[in-house]
Amino acid sequence: MAIYSSEGFCPQGFGGEGSFPDEWKIPKWPQLELEEAVKLFTVTLGGFKMKSINEEYLQGPTEEFSMQGRETYWQAAGKYFMYYCKRFDKWRIAEISAFSANTDGQCYAFVSDALPGRDIRNASLNKKWIEVDEGQWAIREDAGVVAVGKLGDQMAAQEADDVDCTSDDDAEKTSTCPVMPAVRKGVKAAGKWLRRLFPTSLLGTPDDEDAIPEDALDSIWEPKLDGCQPDTQDGCNFKEKFYIEKQSQATTEKRMSEVQRLIKMQDVAMKPDQKEWLDARINILELMVRKDFENERVTREAEA
Repeated sequence: MAIYSSEGFCPQGFGGEGSFPDEWKIPKWPQLELEEAVKLFTVTLGGFKMKSINEEYLQGPTEEFSMQGRETYWQAAGKYFMYYCKRFDKWRIAEISAFSANTDGQCYAFVSDALPGRDIRNASLNKKWIEVDEGQWAIREDAGVVAVGKLGDQMAAQEADDVDCTSDDDAEKTSTCPVMPAVRKGVKAAGKWLRRLFPTSLLGTPDDEDAIPEDALDSIWEPKLDGCQPDTQDGCNFKEKFYIEKQSQATTEKRMSEVQRLIKMQDVAMKPDQKEWLDARINILELMVRKDFENERVTREAEA
């Protein structure tokens, strides 16, 4: 099983023991493994006059980060955290220096939900929050939660096909896909927290030490010989044909990097249809890379 450690990737300022004054009682940010990280919730705020508030917040990874009976959420920038205030039954935002006092029952904040009893994870995306403006609470009608999800959702979206395609066989809909080249459309961008926790392991090209040597292809990769065949496009549906065309524009090296990246995603929790599409892309790329090397061998033998 692939495990990607996020050791060293935490909110800004969490540099280990002694990073914060003792009286703040800030917990130590733990090392996370992929299977733990994908379960953490994210909440993104927007619309506030204080621009530094408008950011993605990640659920505190351990019970030590809980406060007043609920989980807390932390900025990647490390300045603010979001918590539940039991006294007013509202979610609020405070500087991390208030962690200790708010853990003890206080409700210090710069920003707060205007209405009690609302769940921060509600998919309806709570609006109408309030924030301190010149020493007074000011209502922000359009400010509040703009996105709710999990890190695992971002990872799956990052790997999903980027274009919303409908089949020609669908009589009730018209294809929304451009013919070529592929246009990235409807992608859920990787949030700040996903990029911070896994800056290269999942989102970039693999390290040299992870690269698969050419002579190891036969023993490591075992593509299916039935199903979609990129060479002839036999057995391929519209979505697969579109993907093949997109990948045909890439170099062999880029295709190798992409298939290695996708293979690393096989142990990430995702919906069945996303897993099926992930496996299909891996198989397509493996067959294309094999064909690349076969063509290279034929060319070298012809020139010998």
